[in-house]
Amino acid sequence: MENKEIIRLLRRTASLMEINGANEFKVRAVNNAIFNLERVTGKLEDMSPEELQGLKGIGKSIAEQIAEIIAENESTELRKLLDETPKGVVELLNISGVGAKKIQLLWKELNITSPLALKEAIEAGKLSSVKGFGEKTIQQVTESLDFYLNNKHKLLISEALTWSESIIRTFSDQLKEYKISETGALRRRDLIISEFCYLVEDKDDVFEKISGIDDFAMDRKRSSPFNWRGIHEPSGMHLRFRKADPAHFEIQKMRTTGPENHLKALGLGTAPYKFSNEEAAYKKAGYPFIPPDVRIAPDILHADPSKIENLIAEDDIRGILHAHSTYSDGQYSIKEMVEACRKAGYSYLGMTDHSKSSFFYANGLFENRVQDQFREIDQLQQEYPDFKIFKGIECDILSDGSLDYTNEFLEGFDFIIISVHSVLHMDIKTATARLVKAIENPFSTILGHLSGRLLLRRQGYPLHMPTILDACRDNGVSIEINANPRRLDIDWSYLPEVLERNIKISINPDAHNIKGINDVKFGVMAARKGLVTPADNLTSLPADELTRFFSERKAKSIQKVSHEH
Repeated sequence: MENKEIIRLLRRTASLMEINGANEFKVRAVNNAIFNLERVTGKLEDMSPEELQGLKGIGKSIAEQIAEIIAENESTELRKLLDETPKGVVELLNISGVGAKKIQLLWKELNITSPLALKEAIEAGKLSSVKGFGEKTIQQVTESLDFYLNNKHKLLISEALTWSESIIRTFSDQLKEYKISETGALRRRDLIISEFCYLVEDKDDVFEKISGIDDFAMDRKRSSPFNWRGIHEPSGMHLRFRKADPAHFEIQKMRTTGPENHLKALGLGTAPYKFSNEEAAYKKAGYPFIPPDVRIAPDILHADPSKIENLIAEDDIRGILHAHSTYSDGQYSIKEMVEACRKAGYSYLGMTDHSKSSFFYANGLFENRVQDQFREIDQLQQEYPDFKIFKGIECDILSDGSLDYTNEFLEGFDFIIISVHSVLHMDIKTATARLVKAIENPFSTILGHLSGRLLLRRQGYPLHMPTILDACRDNGVSIEINANPRRLDIDWSYLPEVLERNIKISINPDAHNIKGINDVKFGVMAARKGLVTPADNLTSLPADELTRFFSERKAKSIQKVSHEH
């Protein structure tokens, strides 16, 4: 079990303790333990209870909780708190910006025990009677609640694909003789999935047999002779099976993949298709074949055919440029991350731990620890001469738009990712000005997770995108596609505007552990929808070319700063 998951469960414990009115010193002890655990470089699951007690801020009780969590994925204390707390109250913790203290007040003073009850209370104007709920707070809670409710029964593409593998395996194990295929948003690899949709062969009462599978609960009212609708009980997601004549299975897959505006533009409409496969349908319509995952892109039928043929793929990624180690909030050492990248076939790694202003929430690096890291990287570079390790940093953009280190110190890095991590509530003017100022710093190399959004959790801050993109173009700053499936930021819909300005993009996993390196594939999914080719992407460059790119940019930055002085 990763340290981050252990800490998440302890944080949930602390929140439930606070909601239930536990002794404030006990709550503080758990929160203090969490603060110290976030700075532990070793793996908690490998430690004995005695070793855990030896950690700073970890007493016997919390050490026992950690040991239980490692063994059973929960603790006795957490189980007890979950039993004492209404499920709807626990669910309120999923709403961004609604912390334990607010939830306790809402529960105890207004008897609000679910998100829907909270919505009703807001609409009835009841929140203003609760201490601490001023007009601005109520507005923020309302926005966060609406966002949560609108996205409650949706999944990230990463989660959806994992469940889909399980669904197809369950179906195929019990109905071996039937053909099945993903279709709809799943087959298009949309970044957010609200329904699992599949095409199945129409033979031998297939729907009756599907209804006999334990994990699939049929909704007879919503179903029809051609559409089986219901719930996939393990995930709680909507589930849909559509019948297809076995002789026209492949072309029916095209029709059900959609999207509708694409099919309409293709001129196929709803008339019976007279094609054996998708390639033939596109050819008949006079267009090149469009892969399912990019059919959602606007005007895709009028895109340059050579560009469509050359869209970026996972194999085009040569290395990793956004990763964290145990120096900040990563779960593995630099050496372990290097070895994982080499094993995955990559030829370079850019280490980008957090900068100093994030010390209290991400163990960010003060200047002396950056120097320690540089020395370790130099040693590792000698140990792995065939693999390039770049010295980078994920440098916080402070509230006034300045960066977290002086320009003199920034000169020491090979490249710098600039990102916003704090003070996220901004109006469009403030947010845009903040990012532009950071982009204009001569040492800024890549603008990280541009909007600050967390998909299905929180909206990004508002930005005047043309101004941001113009600033990146004018200052030679690349834009990250943060491949973490919770971010996928910059949104792919802006990529055509990025490419029109000849701005380089950088597909980066923002890996905080070895598993996170594999998130590159989700960044590639997003990039393809924006018609990105390998030539547009920094991490498609070989190590020697990227070294030259960084060196030349750094030399220009130093020259620019010297001229300013």
